[in-house]
Amino acid sequence: MASNSERKPAWVLVTIPKAYHPSLKLTEAMHEMYQVIHWEEFSSAVDQYAAKVDAMLVTPSGTPKLSPGLLDRMVNLKAVVTASSGTDHLDLALLRKYNIKVYNAGGVNSDACADMVFNLLLSIARRNTEVIQLAHRFAAQSKVVVEQIMQVLGHEVTSSTLGIVGMGSIGYEVARRAVGFKMKTLYYSRSRRTAAEEDEVKATYCSSMDDLLPHVDFLVLSLPLTEETRHIMGKHQFNKMKSNAILINVARGELVDHDDLTDALRSGTIAGAGLDLTEPYPLPSGHPLLKMPNVIITPHCSALTVDMGKKMMQRMMDNLSEAIPKD
Repeated sequence: MASNSERKPAWVLVTIPKAYHPSLKLTEAMHEMYQVIHWEEFSSAVDQYAAKVDAMLVTPSGTPKLSPGLLDRMVNLKAVVTASSGTDHLDLALLRKYNIKVYNAGGVNSDACADMVFNLLLSIARRNTEVIQLAHRFAAQSKVVVEQIMQVLGHEVTSSTLGIVGMGSIGYEVARRAVGFKMKTLYYSRSRRTAAEEDEVKATYCSSMDDLLPHVDFLVLSLPLTEETRHIMGKHQFNKMKSNAILINVARGELVDHDDLTDALRSGTIAGAGLDLTEPYPLPSGHPLLKMPNVIITPHCSALTVDMGKKMMQRMMDNLSEAIPKD
């Protein structure tokens, strides 16, 4: 048996786009423990490297297609480690067929995403897009027009009713923050939280979305994308909501039928939307949602903070250590 000094390090194939590497400190951390190869090099010499790779690092953005033909050649691949909570960018059934384990980073981005929920929620409730433009207009004309301020008054978040669809780690952190705003929190989720957990964040369980929707001022989507949850928000759901309600989506764009959302906003069925993801992503230039002052769209960045990058790197390293244990 080889000694520790003689043992060759495991091979890790990194498919994470290089734009993410600085925030994750990816290169320096990986090279200290593993033999690292990046997708660009791997894809140009698959025959040379395929059988060597023990684990892959992936993200929802830019994950290469893992076809049976490629996996047949990656005979030593033991694990796919994704830098995300969700796994809908992976063919889980195919990976199971090849006995390849999948490791995600559930919970790592919960604080960052929950913070973004309230960033979007407050910005739309207080009509920040419009009032910021107004401040610039006043500066340009060196004059404040009070009547114009009165035309863009927003609503208070404090003591309003919050609805959460998906009470996983992100949804729970959203509920935790809602306590500070004295909000009444209702939630619908595939799995109900324990009574102690509900009590901690003062949340009330609803047995269906139809029971929840008519009562909320703000609706937060924080659930995974599956065939069952695709377009979980459509015309039927929007018609059940209050006319002053605001939709916040930090989960997946495909959860929302964007044609129905556009119609609901145009008709005043609901009051606004904060979207960290869209369908398609990005929206095409000229899409009506991009022109609405009561809609804020961010480029799938709710989880991307300096702090979260450090947490994600540590989770990926922990997952790799579990996936490729040292002898």
